[in-house]
Amino acid sequence: MTNPVQNIASQIKSAPQDIAKKVAEETSEVLDDVITQVLGKKDISNNSQNNDSSNFLGLNREASFSEEEKNRQKQADLSRLRELESEIEKIGIEKTIRELQEKIMAGETVYLENYPNIPIEQKQVLRAQMEAVRERLASQQQAQQPKSEPSTRLSRRLFGFGGSKKHAEDLQRSTETRMPPSG
Repeated sequence: MTNPVQNIASQIKSAPQDIAKKVAEETSEVLDDVITQVLGKKDISNNSQNNDSSNFLGLNREASFSEEEKNRQKQADLSRLRELESEIEKIGIEKTIRELQEKIMAGETVYLENYPNIPIEQKQVLRAQMEAVRERLASQQQAQQPKSEPSTRLSRRLFGFGGSKKHAEDLQRSTETRMPPSG
């Protein structure tokens, strides 16, 4: 089984050639229709019986279309071909953008510098999407981390308020002195 991506790529590459062939075939069909309209169907059927009919039609073709008309038709065909090629290029760019958006949504890092054919506006949109996905992933990771419990109030002894080691030793050494009864 072949890879669908390769099939699409080969179709995109061969599309302009196929379109050019179709345009050329359609142009010849149009010329045939014009000849039948100019000469009429009766004349063509009568001439087709003669051996010289192919030469006659060939001469009529050359005679009926001047160089100016041929050039005009050729220019029209070339402009149509350019339009179709630009449309194919736009479709390719849209496909690339769609693939990049899927990668971005999956959390993959995409280097937009590797895609020079993408317009600047689209690159800005893709960068914004990457930033939004990063923020979303970061907030999800923070939500998954266990929250630390609030700490209790720190002891004052840590700051030297009567809680030194020397003070504790002094308390152990001292003895209680008796006081005489008052009286």
